[in-house]
Amino acid sequence: MDFNETEKTEVRDTNLDNAEAVSFEEENFEKKLKSEILKTKTQIKRDGNIIGAAFLAMTVVVNLLNYAVYLLAFILSFVSQEAGEFFYNPAVMQVEQILFAITAFILPFIVVLKLADTRISDLVSFAPPKKETLLPFFLMGIGFCSFANVSVSFAESIFSRTNINYEVPKPQNPEGIFGFLLVLISTVFVPALVEEFVCRGLILGYLKKYGEGFAVIMSALLFGVMHGNFEQTPFAFLVGLVLGYITVKSKTIWIAVLVHGFNNLISVVISYLPSSLNDYINLGYIIFIILSLLGGIVSLLLLNGKDDGFYHFETADNKEVSSGKKAAWFLSSASILIYFIICLIDSVQYFF
Repeated sequence: MDFNETEKTEVRDTNLDNAEAVSFEEENFEKKLKSEILKTKTQIKRDGNIIGAAFLAMTVVVNLLNYAVYLLAFILSFVSQEAGEFFYNPAVMQVEQILFAITAFILPFIVVLKLADTRISDLVSFAPPKKETLLPFFLMGIGFCSFANVSVSFAESIFSRTNINYEVPKPQNPEGIFGFLLVLISTVFVPALVEEFVCRGLILGYLKKYGEGFAVIMSALLFGVMHGNFEQTPFAFLVGLVLGYITVKSKTIWIAVLVHGFNNLISVVISYLPSSLNDYINLGYIIFIILSLLGGIVSLLLLNGKDDGFYHFETADNKEVSSGKKAAWFLSSASILIYFIICLIDSVQYFF
């Protein structure tokens, strides 16, 4: 054989070996990638079932407490009519709401997450807010709440033209200063602390390992759905987005607690003002909406100037999986689906 031909044969063999080596490496990479994706899917499904189980446990506890109150009221009604009606007194119902929120909302999540071998302190940041960003974040949150309120009100006005009746019953406010203080506790302080601890603390903190954006959106969606009616869900979802964003960027839940509490405070104060002042109340509320929107825009610009990455979220290590796939896997978890169906049934009942 000619020397040149031998050399060409050796080159071809070398090229073939290199091609096989590259092909083998690509095959191993694809196998490893598929394995990582499957691992991520399994983990997200597991975490979805854990979060869903906590919401289902909360639902069970709420219903058990309600049935206990109904049963006790029924038994006492045999003693006297006044005793049976005691639990339906507006002031007593506010106390019940406070106890229900603390017992039925916090405990199930702590228990379920503890059973999942999760440290609560790793999920929730109680660090004090930074002085230089406290007010801008707060004003941004209030401004977005106003925007969400206007948007939802506009959508509701369109929906009302369909002549479809959808009315969520609202509890009667207790009268007097004592009644007002009870409503402040049950509607302003307790929900702000409890709901932010669970939604922007436990849930957002637990899901942040899949990316901050994913955690903010999923926690906001669950926050919206848990309200159990189509009247509150859209607003709660939109507000949940900004509260989650503020929590992630400020690295503390306290600003979200303040925004949540202040937003509820406005509703409580308006509900206690006399109806004879409705014209002034409406004018004052419009002025408040305009000022809060302007304050939110200015704060947004200030915060953006202080932080170049203000509009960016930290991503997860598993970048090979899109956020859409993660969301689909999480929301298709069995316990999440069951909880969504329960909330949908609760929401639909107000049509009838």
